Amino acid sequence: MKIKTIIVEDEAPTRRRMKRFLHNNKAFELVGEAENGEDAIALINKTKPDFLLLDIELKDITGFEVLSRLSPKINLILIFITAYDEYAIKAFEASAVDYLLKPYKTERFEKALEKVKTLFESSFNPSFQKILQKIKQVNSNYIDVLKIPEGKTQHHIQSDKIIYIKSDNYYCTFYMGKEREQKLIRISLKSLQLLLTGDFIRISKSVIINKTKIDSIKSLKNYFEVNMSNGHMLTAYKTFKNVIYEFSNI
Repeated sequence: MKIKTIIVEDEAPTRRRMKRFLHNNKAFELVGEAENGEDAIALINKTKPDFLLLDIELKDITGFEVLSRLSPKINLILIFITAYDEYAIKAFEASAVDYLLKPYKTERFEKALEKVKTLFESSFNPSFQKILQKIKQVNSNYIDVLKIPEGKTQHHIQSDKIIYIKSDNYYCTFYMGKEREQKLIRISLKSLQLLLTGDFIRISKSVIINKTKIDSIKSLKNYFEVNMSNGHMLTAYKTFKNVIYEFSNI
């Protein structure tokens, strides 16, 4: 019996390379691929693969968020793919069998596939509920202090003080209560989103909010009025990605 496999990776050349590796190994059957988190969630829940190759840094949401929104009935062997070695420990804490650090060599990928094959043939049965629990624990541990690189400087911001973050081109303003507590850092919202987990959700192209700092949400025809704890009102359009899903779970 072949190992049903799904690739979740937002870079097309990388997906093509992984597909070649899988095609050359007769133990694996590629049953689907996705280039973003939202499509990945639907595909994985539908096909119920045995093995998942999952990029951590996707364009819309992180690989960890993908896992947190899968059906608890899913059981699979998991390998993370990342360009940042700081994710390695986090990946293993989330019960990944292995991780591939970009750019990886052919031999490294083949070694990872052999590990998956050995586990599959030994009737390895991962408990996805335990994986989800570990992801939640990891996220809570990593979210306390947000470490943001800016050139040679690394900013440390206590995450639970952040009310919302607004971007303007390559700069982000962090709103943390009083006006004097605002902080401007040169980082794109896309890059910043990869560092955020847990209580932070993106509500528009330029805004990420801390959902624990919401005072009220008013649903209008095409958008939500989101009133934050500092008195600022933000707009979240219902057509933007997973806004409706996120607000339904608050």
